[in-house]
Order: sequence, then C-alpha cells, then structure tokens
Amino acid sequence: TTGGEWLFSSEVQVFAEGAAPVTYPIGYGDRLTSVTDPIGRKVAYDYDQNGRLTRVVDKIGNAAGQNPILHSWHYAYDAQTQHITTVLDPDGRYRVTNTYNSEGRLATQKDGANNSSSFTYGTQVTTVTDPRGHVTTQNFDSRWRLSSQIDTVGGNSYSLQYFYEDAGQNLTGVVDRNGNRTDYTYDDRGNVLTKTDPQVPPAPRYVTQYQYDTKSNLTQVTDARAFVTTNTYDPATNLKLSMTQQITKAPDTFATTKWEYGDAANPGLPTKIISPRGNTSRQTTMVDPDGYASGGIPSEHTWTTVYDENDRVTEVRDPLSHSTFTSYDGAANRKTATDKNGNVTTYSYDGAPRLTSVTQKPDPVNNPTLVYTTSVVRDGNGNATSVSQDKQGGSGTVTVTTEYGYDGLNRLTSVTTHPGTPPNLVTAYVLDGNGNATTRTSGDSVQTTYQYDAMSRLTQVSATGLSTITYGYDELSRRTSMGDGTGSSTYTYDGLGRITQAVQPNGTLAYGYDLDSNRTTLTYPTVGSVTYAFSPASRLSSVTDWASRASIYTYTASGLAKTLTAPGGLTTTYGYDKAQRLTSLTNVTSAGTITSDTYTLDNEGNRTVIDEQMPAVVFGSAKVNSDTGTAVQDHPAIALGNELPNPGAYLIWDDQRDGATNSNIYTTDSSSNAYAVWDDFRDGTNNQNIYYSKRSAGTGTWSTPNLKVNDGTGNTNERNPRIAGTAAGAQTAVWVDLRSNQRNIYASTLAAGGSAWATNTRVTDNTSSSVVKDFPDVAVGSDGVSYAVWEDSRNGNSDIFFSSLPSGGSTWAANAKISDDAGTAAQTKARIGVDGSNNLIAAWIDARTSPSHVRVARRPSGGSWSASIDISPSPANVQSLSLSVRPDGFAWAVWGDTRAGASNQDIWGSRYDPNLNTWSTPVRLDDDPGTTANQLNPTVAFGAAEEMVAWRDNRLSANGDTQARRLQNLAGINDHFVLSFDGLNRLTKISGPVAESFSLDGNSNITSRSGPTQTDAYDASNRLTSDGTQSYTWSDADRLTNRGSDTFGYDALDRLTTSTVAGSARTYAYNGEGLLQSRTGSGATTFLWDPNTAPSR
Repeated sequence: TTGGEWLFSSEVQVFAEGAAPVTYPIGYGDRLTSVTDPIGRKVAYDYDQNGRLTRVVDKIGNAAGQNPILHSWHYAYDAQTQHITTVLDPDGRYRVTNTYNSEGRLATQKDGANNSSSFTYGTQVTTVTDPRGHVTTQNFDSRWRLSSQIDTVGGNSYSLQYFYEDAGQNLTGVVDRNGNRTDYTYDDRGNVLTKTDPQVPPAPRYVTQYQYDTKSNLTQVTDARAFVTTNTYDPATNLKLSMTQQITKAPDTFATTKWEYGDAANPGLPTKIISPRGNTSRQTTMVDPDGYASGGIPSEHTWTTVYDENDRVTEVRDPLSHSTFTSYDGAANRKTATDKNGNVTTYSYDGAPRLTSVTQKPDPVNNPTLVYTTSVVRDGNGNATSVSQDKQGGSGTVTVTTEYGYDGLNRLTSVTTHPGTPPNLVTAYVLDGNGNATTRTSGDSVQTTYQYDAMSRLTQVSATGLSTITYGYDELSRRTSMGDGTGSSTYTYDGLGRITQAVQPNGTLAYGYDLDSNRTTLTYPTVGSVTYAFSPASRLSSVTDWASRASIYTYTASGLAKTLTAPGGLTTTYGYDKAQRLTSLTNVTSAGTITSDTYTLDNEGNRTVIDEQMPAVVFGSAKVNSDTGTAVQDHPAIALGNELPNPGAYLIWDDQRDGATNSNIYTTDSSSNAYAVWDDFRDGTNNQNIYYSKRSAGTGTWSTPNLKVNDGTGNTNERNPRIAGTAAGAQTAVWVDLRSNQRNIYASTLAAGGSAWATNTRVTDNTSSSVVKDFPDVAVGSDGVSYAVWEDSRNGNSDIFFSSLPSGGSTWAANAKISDDAGTAAQTKARIGVDGSNNLIAAWIDARTSPSHVRVARRPSGGSWSASIDISPSPANVQSLSLSVRPDGFAWAVWGDTRAGASNQDIWGSRYDPNLNTWSTPVRLDDDPGTTANQLNPTVAFGAAEEMVAWRDNRLSANGDTQARRLQNLAGINDHFVLSFDGLNRLTKISGPVAESFSLDGNSNITSRSGPTQTDAYDASNRLTSDGTQSYTWSDADRLTNRGSDTFGYDALDRLTTSTVAGSARTYAYNGEGLLQSRTGSGATTFLWDPNTAPSR
C-alpha cells in the first residue's frame, strides 16, 4: 500500500543496474504464474482451486516443440490442508511421500526408493528415526531454536549443543561432539565480530576478529596471530576494489590485490585484476588468449559451451569442433555422457534418485554387446554399501565387490574386499564424536592409534613396531613441528601462510617469495640457493642454480610452455594445435636437431600417431676378418640372434686365405641357433655342391660333418644357395641346379632339429635348356610357407619370377612373373622377405632405367603383388642388392652404388615403414671417407633392437676385407608409431618399430600383452597374482609381500621398510609425512624433501 491505498500489479520486473530484467507475471489471487528470464525462457506454475501449487513446468517444457508433460513436477496435498503428500518428478518417480499425525505434523516420509523416516514429537523435542533405524533426538528452546542434538552410536552418546546468549539471539556458542566449544560475538546487524576457537593447552584460545563498514561489507580480518587483511569497496556498488594482506611484522609489509570493473553491460564482473606486483590480468570470454595474440584469429580459438533451457551444460566444444555431450533425464540427473570420440557412458538411478549403475562399452563398433557395468548398492540413508565391477580378469567372468560399513551418523567405519584367499579383507575404523579416526585396524589385525587436539588436528600416531609420530600446529592450524623415528622437524611461515624455513634431520631449507607468492629463492643446506624469476603473468621465466646455470622458459599467449632452454644449450620447443594440445616437441642444440617428435591426436586427445625423427647417430664400421694378408674376403652374410637383452650379431663371409671362395648365406631361429649354406668344391673341382651346417647357440660350435643339401648325381654343379627358416628352426634352401643339362631353381627342406635334408624339388616350371634361371632367394613365413624369387629369361629377357611351397608340401606353385617391366630391360638379383603377418616384399635390380635402380613390390598376406616402385632414384647406379624384413613389417634394402664413379662404389640403403607404406630417401651407409676404394656386395640384418650392415671393403687393400657397421639412427630415420585406443580411451595396440598389443578387463587391468608376450591374472580384489612368469603374494593388510623370489616388508602405516630384489636387500626409513628419509643397501642414502612440493602420507 501507499498512502493507505492498495496498488495492484499484473507483472513485476526485477533487475540489477545495467542488467536485463527478469519478469514475474502475477495471476489471479496474487499467485506467481511464471518467471521469464532475460532471454525469454519461462518456468510456469499451476495451482488448484485452493491456491495450492500443483505443477511446475520447467524451461524445457515451455520451449517451442517440447512436451510440457515430460518436464513437469507434480504436487499433491492432504485433503484441504497445505500439507504436501507426494512430489512426482518428470520421470514418474514419487520423490517424496509424506504422512501426517492428527496435529498436522510430519509423521513419516518416504523417498523415491521407499526408504522411510519417522518423526515423533514431545515438548520442545523431536525424535527422528532414519531408514536404517538410527534415532536422533533434537531439543529446542522456548523459541524453537535447536539447542542440542543427541545421537547414540555404538553405546556412546554424542551431543551437539547450540547457545544463543546475546541480546540479538544470535548463535554464540557451539559445543561439538567431543565437548569442545567455539564462541562467536556479533554486532547489532548480526555480523560476526569474533570467532574464538576451542582451547588447545597450553596456548590461550585463538581469536579471529572481523570488522565491517556501514553496509556490512567485511573490511578487516585480524587472524589469531594479529596479522591483518583489509578490504575496500566501491561506495555505490559494494564491489570489492582491493584486498591488502599483511606479510611480516616489524617491519610491517603488505601485498595488495586490486579489481577493476569496466563492462557496463556486466557491472558485477571484473575486467581487470592487478596483482600485488602491479601486473595486470584480464578476464576474457570463451576466446582463449591465443585468439587475441598478434596474428591470432579469435574464431579459431573459441571454446563453446551449449546449455539447454534449464541452464544445464549439454555440449562443450573446443576450437577444433570436438565436442563432449551430456544428456539428462527429466529430473536433471545426468543420463549419458558422450566423449569426443562418440563413446557413450550411461548412468542409472533409483527412485530417490541416487546413482545405481554406470555402464560403458569398450568396443562399441566391433563388439557392441560387450558392456562394463559398475553397480552401487545403497542403504536406506543413501550410503554406498557395496560397489561391484563386472568383467574383471582375463576371462572377463569375475565380479569385484567392495563393501562399506557405516555407523549411525553415516560415517565410514569399514571397508571389505573379497580377494578369494582369504575370503574377506576388512579395514575397520573407530571414530570419535567429530568423526576423526582414533583407531585403524588393518586386515592383518594390526592397530594404529591416532590422537587429536580440541580443534581435531592430528597430534600423534602410534602402533606396535612404529616409532611414535607427533605433530604441532600454530594458531592457523599450519604444522609447525613433527617428531618421528628419524628426528625432529620444525616449520615457520610468513603472514600469508607461506613456508619460509623447514628445519629437518637431513638439513635446512629456506624460502623467499615475491609479492604474488611466487617462490623466488630456495636455499639448500650445502650447495647454496636456486633463484626463480617470473614474468608479469607469474609464469616461471628462469631458474638459476648456485653455479649460475640458468634455464629459460617462454610461453604462448595462453600460458602453455613454448620453449625451454637448458644450461647446456639444449632448447626444447613445444607446438600445439588450436585446442592447446601438444602436437610437436623438438630438441635443438647449436650443432643441430637432436630429436623431433610430432603427434597426431584423436578427438579425445589420445596420441594415435607418434613420429620420432632422430638425428644421425654415427657408429663407425669395423673390420671383421682377422686376415692381414692379401687373401680376398667377400660376399658377407649377416644375421641377428634373439638373445636378451642384447641380441648377438653373426657374420660369415667367403675367405680365400684357405684357397677357396664359396658363396654363402646365413639365418637364425628364435633360440639364436644359426644356419648356413654355401656352394662347395670338396667333391671335386668340377663337382660343385651345396653344403650346410648349424651353429648351436648353447655351445657356439658348428655342426660336423657338414650335410650335403642337393641330391643330384654326377658333376651337375649347384651354386648360389640361399636359406631361410621358421622361428622353430625348420629350414628351406634354394639354389641354381644344372642337372639334366638345364639351369633350374631347386629346393630342399629340413625339419626343425632334423639331420637330413628332404628330397630335392624343382621350383621352376620351365625346363628349356636355353632359359637361364639364376640368383634365387627364399623366405619362410610364420605359417611355414616358403616363398622363392629368381631371375628368369623364359620371356627372352631376364625377369623376376615367384613361387611358393605350402608348409609340409612337396610341389611348388605355378611360377608367376612379378616384375612389371613391359619392355626388354633386364631385372636381376631378386631378393624376398616376409614379415610376421606373412606380407611379402620383393626387391630387384631393374635396368629399365639407365643406370640400373632398385625396384620393390609388395604382396599383402593373401593378396596380389603390387606395381613396383623405384626406391633408388637418380643418380643411383645399382650393382648389388640385399634385403631384410622384420616381423613387424619394417624393412631395409641396401645396395652397392657407383653413383660416385666406377672405382668408388659405396653402400646405400632405404628403410620401409609399413605404417606409412613408404620407403625413406636413400642414405649412404658405409663410412669410407676416400674416393678411390670400392665397397661391394652388402648384406643387411634388421632385428628388433639392432640394424646391421656388412660389405666387402677395399679401402685398406685392393684384395678386400669384410667391414660391418650398426645402422641404428645412422641416417636420422623416422620412427612411426600408430596407437589404438578402445571406447574407454585405453591403449590397446602400438604398431611401429616396437609393436605391442594389450587386452584389458573391465577395471583396466592388463590381462594379456603381446610383444613381449605376457599373461596377467588378478584375484577378486583386482590384485595382480601372476604375470605368467612369476607369482605375486599379498598380505591380509593388502600389501604385496612376495613377487617371485623377491620379498617386501611394511610398517603399520603401509610404508615399505624392507625389500629383497634379485638378492639385493634394502631397508627404508620415513619421516612423519611418510617421505623416505634414508635407504640402506650396498650403502646408505639420505633424502632431503621440499615440504612445499613433496607428496605427503
């Protein structure tokens, strides 16, 4: 009313200065019918004839095209009273069901899961019985203010007390369940003037004081140490303008932060913040600072958040348009979460509604029926009493369940797991009135006792076999002292709560800070100080140690690390995409690039491709043969073993010092046994045959007598043999055979561990005596299939032909031409290799260009040969060729090359990457610095950890020696890794130089692994019990005690105190923070921790 007259309004608008209005239409009977926000979204209210609210339709239900019924809350009442009997949510759940006694007071209340609480009343007393049957008694004073609450838990009665003792009837005192009192005083406006903490002997009670201006803005806080914080405000808007905090006394020093508000459309939002050092930061919209940097385009650096009509986040989109989505049920519970790769997590609720399950699909595309479910069982009060995870273990049939126990005040008192052996592991807690754990009993019945002061601060920890740990605190509850088995520590702080000194048994650390609380110095006990400098934005710009060695940092506009220059001159440069994700990392010195990594990321930010570019790491070649005379060493053959961790390299060559020169070839099996074949004149100068020997990895000796491989009779002359085998040691040999006055390719096989070669079989299916078949090569797949290539003139010029022999078969397949030159140029010196997936690579010298180049073709497993490609472009001039293919598909082709002149032949090569399906630019592999010596007839071996090349080398003498060299990073070759992730963003496969794959269970335990092969087993508590080679044993306290023959011991706080690993014993000692103070083994090592950054117990 105004002037005694009634004023009626049909609509009210409420708005802050400079802000858009919120509209409140008033319906018949002065009832609010809707609320419309500044952008037109409306919440509507319906009433019955008695004026009682019966329905609320949310903003979504009032939006265009939406069904209001699906977005309505309904309210029902008791007869003609105003008592609500039910509340029905938009999803049809009765969230509340109430009954009332004859006095109209609440008698029972059920939640949506039918959990019922009951209420009884007395004179200024209310008794509440919760769904678990726990009784709480609430006492009220004459003004119906709560004066005490009494709960009985485990035979102990706990009371909370409240006092209203001043003239304003304010809450002046609270006594907690441990009997400790906190007091408050107020001004006449109800603002708290003082807060007095409980008594902690022998110190007086700590008092914090507060002051206010006439508008009740908090202007000053004086803490219990008499350090002052002062605030100032705008007199018109009450917006905070500054905050000044005291740092030190005598002299008094302060740090002031200021706020400015320059956006008239958003008057309450700060547009500028000025730090105590005077540096300015600005508040921006969803455009990150890179969009405002010089040359930046704001639209390319915009982060977008989308809301529904109920102001719930439904989409978050990064600048690359990668989005996460969230959907909700009608009652605003999260229903689904969809990550940036489209993987969906689904959430289910009970009627209360409380979360009951979470379901995920690890492989939604290839195995959509595989679902991981985490289930939650709750008691009547909503406490999670059991959490179960299914699909655990290697078979995916195990359910891991963890159970939780609570006292009458819903405080956690036990955790139980079920590993199987023993059946149950229980960790139990005894709590004081304030919920502090006073006793912890682990599964092996070891008790740890905790003590607290009146402010519930931990003061002592003790247990059998444990040195008692004590703690002391200052007025602001910062830890000032600690005593433990390693000695005593003390800590001091400045007025801003920053630690300034830590005196510890192993030394003292001192700290200095700037006004923005950036640490500027850290002083060590012996070596001196480290100095830190910061940019105006408080980003670390340099670190300088006691020897004046500095590391320099620069940043992007958004604050991401851009460069780091280390004291030795190494500069690391970081690159990012527009979503601020790391995409490249380069390490450079004055000598050049050391490493360069680039990353391809999926929408979720998982690295799906890693390219590692390494610079040349030069290993000089070495002369292998010991001959110092003039005999020729030629035609080397190299192979790599499989010894761990360092595979052996095995090399044989033709050596004329014994008066004979024999072509040879070499291979190894998975046990590093070596196999060699060669042509041999021991049966007569006109009777050249193929002989074989095996070198035992166990003895290091070659088998005798040598076995003859070919079974031709007479002086048939067999030559140019090649051999290849399986990992198990089964071998296939091929050679040129002149029996029957023809020149064909023949083959024979030798069973793994066998001592006699099988009957020879002819590989070539053209028997014309005028057709030349020569220089064969052979490879054997992981399935035992043999593959052969050779040069063949059946078409009038030399082409490359191919055939295969099934495992255990005796007939080679019909020959097929695989060189694709349609003209008459010669293709010669064919080589073939096969990877672990039975993909084939063939290489040959091809004269369709002049001079000749190396061409390669590839046949995927079960597929057809590809068109050939030239991998040695001009100015190559290829003379000889070798090929090695690794099981993961990587390959090296190396060749002799006279591009530098006929009398200066060198060794060149190219590496194949199966992930990119590309061959690298050719690189020179020999290291002869001269220009007049020839390097001839190379051989190459490509293993998981080594890449080796060998050749005949004439640099020391015209007769030639055998020279060998490691190829590792010799030419800065790029390593290309492809990583795969499942629907839970878990790494499942790595393809590349080191290939691995992983199988995971529903709790992300790795159950199996390949490359290296490993099978892991877990118990029903998700604890690793076996990795396939050794077992793991756990104590009843859930601690790993044995790993194979290794043993581990712990104290009552679960800290490792003893270990014996590989026969080496160590002991460990810790301080009261759980930080390692000393370690003894072959010698003693002590540790000094920075308590500012060290992890705590």
